[in-house]
Amino acid sequence: MKNNVICIDESGITSKNGHSTFAFVYLEFENIKDIDGEIKKIEKDLHINFIHWSEMSWALREKVSLRISKLDFKCRVAVFKNPIDIDSSLLLACKYLILSEDKISSIYIDGDKPNKFINKIKNILRSKNMDVKSIKTVSDKKLSGLRLADFVAGAIRYHFDNQDSDKNVVYQRIKNKISVSHIQE
Repeated sequence: MKNNVICIDESGITSKNGHSTFAFVYLEFENIKDIDGEIKKIEKDLHINFIHWSEMSWALREKVSLRISKLDFKCRVAVFKNPIDIDSSLLLACKYLILSEDKISSIYIDGDKPNKFINKIKNILRSKNMDVKSIKTVSDKKLSGLRLADFVAGAIRYHFDNQDSDKNVVYQRIKNKISVSHIQE
């Protein structure tokens, strides 16, 4: 039986200028250990502890983008012009990016959010007649799907902030997996 999981991470959310992104990485798999193993193999092969956008050199980002471009995932992303209200923006992103035709078993959000916030997300899902078994906040160190979401969010934010950069090869490699569903200017 296939499982559908959404891993949510963000980039640039505390900046006063440029863009903020929320990446909703959709993973479909029969066994979570399969996707987890693929991401851990990339990390091991490239001699890095964890994929984390802000802690990587450009050369490493290019290598990671080449490897993750071969993984089976899709991503919906919300892009906001900074400054933003983080919680309101994430809730708005949830409203637009979690689509009811997807049968989602779990949603994982990077970081720590209070139960009140999680309940707001559950209310959004209920309004769309969606039943998600589990919504949890987790450290990206514990869930490799969140590290993938972190990388994608960083690449997309960089792309929107630096449209003409030759470093956008990172974004170009993964753009076929990305759907920009909501932009607030």
